[in-house]
Amino acid sequence: MYLEKINSPADIKKLEASQLQTLADETRAALINKISKAGGHQGT
Repeated sequence: MYLEKINSPADIKKLEASQLQTLADETRAALINKISKAGGHQGT
């Protein structure tokens, strides 16, 4: 999981394009998971 390894913008800059897509997918899934538990709205 890339998301767990990101601690600063420099970590993101080291990733390749294909890894950035995976990171975006992981980020989206984490946000949806968090919002579904806490309530609220996510614009899509």
